[in-house]
Amino acid sequence: MISFLRTKIQNEEITPLLLAVLIFSIPTSPTIKSVSIVLITMLICLIPAYQQRIYFVISQPFSIAAFTLVFIAYMSCFWGISDYHEELAHAEKYFKLIYLPILAAGFTNKKTRLFCIQVFLLASVFVCAI
Repeated sequence: MISFLRTKIQNEEITPLLLAVLIFSIPTSPTIKSVSIVLITMLICLIPAYQQRIYFVISQPFSIAAFTLVFIAYMSCFWGISDYHEELAHAEKYFKLIYLPILAAGFTNKKTRLFCIQVFLLASVFVCAI
């Protein structure tokens, strides 16, 4: 079983499915979204083919802008007049931008992008039907 999963992960066959789970959980469940985003970013970081893509994506201007925005948000915690915990809760919202370059590396395959768009639309219809 473990060798089967290792083969699927190395062949990049399981990553589109897990990205689809993440996209499906965005409109349906914040808890599953939080768990799946961490698992998927760890998986993408462990696959050698995605590591090369991550290095490329991190050097792009949008990644540098995301890192700069997160840095500014955390620096603003030291100058605010509100409680320290409230400021960290505010800055935590911006921390999710750290995942952006890693997830961008996961969506480099066109079939994965199209599949995830279809899954997101399906999840949105599902939420509207409920």
